[in-house]
Amino acid sequence: MIWALASVVMLGIVGLSIDFSRANTSKAALQNAVDAAALAIGAKPNLSQTEREALAATYLRENFGLDASMGTPILSSVVTNDNDVVVSARVDVPTTLGALFTPRLSPNASSRVVWGQTKLWVSLALDNTGSMLEKDVNGVTKLSSLITATNQLIDMLEGVEVNPGDIEVSLIPFSKTVKAGLGNVAAAWIDWTDWEAPPLNVATTYNGQPLSKFGPQGTYKMCPWRSSSNGYACQTNSTNGSSTYGSTTTITNGTFCPSRDNGSKNAGRGNRYYNGCYNSVKTVASCTSNCTYTHTWTSNAHGTWSGCIMDRNQSYDVNMTTPTSAATRFPAENGASCVPSEMLGGLGHNWGLLRAKTDAMTAGGNTNQTIGLAWAMMSQTPGAPFNAPSVPEFTTRYIILMSDGLNTQNRWSSSQSAINARMTAACVNAKQDGFVIYSIYVDTGGSGNSAVMEACASDSSKYYALTTSGSIVTAFNQIGQEITKLRVAH
Repeated sequence: MIWALASVVMLGIVGLSIDFSRANTSKAALQNAVDAAALAIGAKPNLSQTEREALAATYLRENFGLDASMGTPILSSVVTNDNDVVVSARVDVPTTLGALFTPRLSPNASSRVVWGQTKLWVSLALDNTGSMLEKDVNGVTKLSSLITATNQLIDMLEGVEVNPGDIEVSLIPFSKTVKAGLGNVAAAWIDWTDWEAPPLNVATTYNGQPLSKFGPQGTYKMCPWRSSSNGYACQTNSTNGSSTYGSTTTITNGTFCPSRDNGSKNAGRGNRYYNGCYNSVKTVASCTSNCTYTHTWTSNAHGTWSGCIMDRNQSYDVNMTTPTSAATRFPAENGASCVPSEMLGGLGHNWGLLRAKTDAMTAGGNTNQTIGLAWAMMSQTPGAPFNAPSVPEFTTRYIILMSDGLNTQNRWSSSQSAINARMTAACVNAKQDGFVIYSIYVDTGGSGNSAVMEACASDSSKYYALTTSGSIVTAFNQIGQEITKLRVAH
C-alpha cells in the first residue's frame, strides 16, 4: 500500500517536472507576445485605456505562437505613464501527470516600453514571389506572416509620428520584377524598346519553307512556330496571356502572334510575353490561292502593359542614377511571372493607404532581390520616378529587405551566381550612400543560409536568418523597436 502510494507520488513528481518544462516554453512565448503588445501600445500613446487593452489582447493572441495545449495568454493589465507603458499577462498551462498536485501552471510576464522620436525614411523591399505561399511546419504561409508583420510595423511607425512627415515610408513588393502600375504608362522614365520589340530568335524558314508561304491563303495556313522551336509558339491574338495555338491550328485572321518566351534560347526572357503580331500582306493583291506574303511586326498599344518593370541596363540596375536617357530608363515588361502586387514607391505617411497596399499583397514569380533593393533606393532618391525631397537634417534612411529564397531569375539570366553579383553591387552602393539596411532571410525549406543577404545587412546585428513563418513577425517587431528607439525593459 505504502509502495503503491509512493509510486503515485513519484509519478506525479515526474509529471510535474515535465509540466514545468512546458510552462517554461509557454512563458518564453508569452514574454515575446507581451513585448510585442507593449511595443504596439507604446507606439500609440493617444489611445484610450479600452483601446490599449483591446490592442494588447490582439497582439498577445497573434504573437504567442503556440497551440492551445500550451495555454492561452490572458491580459492582466496595461498601465501607461507619461513616458512608458507596462503590459502584464499570464498563461494558464494545463498540467498532465502533474495534475495530481495542481490542474494548471500559470507563468506570467510583463514588459515595459519607453519611447523616443527621430525622423525616419523607411523603404520596405518585400519578397512577393510564388514561394511565399508555402507553409512552414506550423501551417502558416510566409506571405500571411509578412502581411501581419508589415502592418504591425506600420502601426508602430504611425504611433511614434509626432508631426506629419517625421516618418516617411515606401512599400516595394518584388519578384523577378516590380509593379509600377498602369497609371505610369505615360511616364517619361519608362523605356519601351524591349517591350515593343519582336522576338529575337526569328527564323527565316520553317521546316525548310520560307515564311512568305505562311498566311491565310498561302501554302501553309498554320502558325510557323507551332512546335516552339524558337522558344515560343503562337497565341490567338495580340492580347497578352492568350492561349497558345496547337500544332494543327489554321491561321485565318492573317496575323502571327508570338506567345510568351519559354526561356530555352535566353533564360532571362523566360515567361516574357511578346507584345505584338506579324501581319500578312499579299505579295500580289489579287492572289486567292497559294499566295505569298510579307510579314511586318506591329507592337501592341502601351495600354495593354501589365504595369511591370524589369531590371535597368547594367550598371544602372544597381545604382540611383536618374532616368534621363534610353540607357538609364526603366524597361517595361509583360510577363507571366510579373509580380502581382503594385508598389507604393513614393515616400509618404498615408498610413491607411500603406495598410491597404500591404493587405493586397499576393505572391507570384521568381526571385530577384536586386530589383527590390534597387527600387527601395530609388524611392528615397530625388528625381524620377518618385521625386523624393532632399533628405532633411537628422533623418536616418532605412531599407528593410525581406526574402524567402535564393535568387532565381533576373532580366538576363537564371544563374544564381550572376544574379548574386548584381545584388552584391547594389548592396555596396546602398551602404556607401548611407542607407542602413536590415536584411531578413526566411528559409523554411532547408535551402541553407543566403550569403548575399547576410552580407547586404549593414552589420551582423541587422541580419535575421529565420526558419519559420511566424518568426517574421518577431523580427519586424525587433526592427521596429530599434528604428523608433522604443526600448523594452522587462
